[in-house]
Amino acid sequence: MVETPEFADALAGAEAGPFGSPIAYVKGVLIDGALLFAIHDGAGRQIGLAPNRDVAFAAARQYDFAPVSVH
Repeated sequence: MVETPEFADALAGAEAGPFGSPIAYVKGVLIDGALLFAIHDGAGRQIGLAPNRDVAFAAARQYDFAPVSVH
């Protein structure tokens, strides 16, 4: 996973979701022909990038976000 320093900043300014944790939105993106998974905060700012969906969800949970898929 390519972790960005924005994770901590996003968590500090995030509003709690319906279950107490801020929501992280995970969506597939094509970068140089490879499918990666971008992690976004509630404001739409990209805070991380992962090689697959499972890693993206694990990274979001590691930082106390509640991950959800976006299509």
